[in-house]
Amino acid sequence: MTRSTAGIALCLLLLLPTGLRAQDDCATRDWLLQVYHLAERYQQRRDSPQGAQAARDLGQVLARYPQPDVAPHMRADGLSAQTPDIEAFVRAQRSLLSGAQQADPAAYTAQIRYLISHMRCDTEPSWSETSTARSVGPLASFPRPADPGGRSELPTITASTSVIALLISAGLALLAIALRHRAEWHRRRAVRHPCALMCAVSADGVTRSGTLHDISQLGAKVQLHLPLPSGAEFVVLRSHGWQVEARIVWRNALYAGLDFRHAIPAADLAELLELNRKLHAPNAERHPMGAVPDLDLS
Repeated sequence: MTRSTAGIALCLLLLLPTGLRAQDDCATRDWLLQVYHLAERYQQRRDSPQGAQAARDLGQVLARYPQPDVAPHMRADGLSAQTPDIEAFVRAQRSLLSGAQQADPAAYTAQIRYLISHMRCDTEPSWSETSTARSVGPLASFPRPADPGGRSELPTITASTSVIALLISAGLALLAIALRHRAEWHRRRAVRHPCALMCAVSADGVTRSGTLHDISQLGAKVQLHLPLPSGAEFVVLRSHGWQVEARIVWRNALYAGLDFRHAIPAADLAELLELNRKLHAPNAERHPMGAVPDLDLS
């Protein structure tokens, strides 16, 4: 996988969870709304013939989120401030169904009623009108809390998260483009050209003569007539009036691989390669093979 492909994949991975998370936000609110209304229905019907069915309906909805999972889901949905009340309300409903508690705590019910009446879902504008009817059916037997019709007083993170994710995705896309151009820049400058040019390599005050066997804008392979000092790491390479600072990346008894400190200009490389062509072309004006202008090999 190329770097640009990896960048695009990261962008898609960031975008996809955002949409799924937004849908999960609505689903979490759906669940809390169902628990509230089914708890109201159970309170009204538990002493009637429909009480058993109301208890089963409430139990099925409560089973969707085990008690330990309630708080994490609510906090992830942007309801951190209300999580303790929600968690206590849900726990009370479980206790009520199990018979451990005989009455629904009015304080929690009032708090949840207020919470429900102000909830919205950013990704579904009509959520407050459609969610209950869609999930638990007609509610004629237990009226829905009045909707004050104002802006949501509860924080939702879906919209802000989407904006942040889009900005991050755009940044990653630009980064992928930059990495692709950088990789192309490096690939084109790393093309190695065979040659045979006399050169000199200096390190730690010692200069050795040698021969350039291949060269690119980023580095070169040099055959040394005598080895450099064993501790030498940085050198200066000279050849036919041209020089560059380099770092030794590998070496053996006869050869050394050099990584240039700065990429040499394409024009300088072209001049060296043209000189190499003239030196080795038959029936052409040649420079003396042993001559290395402007070099002091002493």
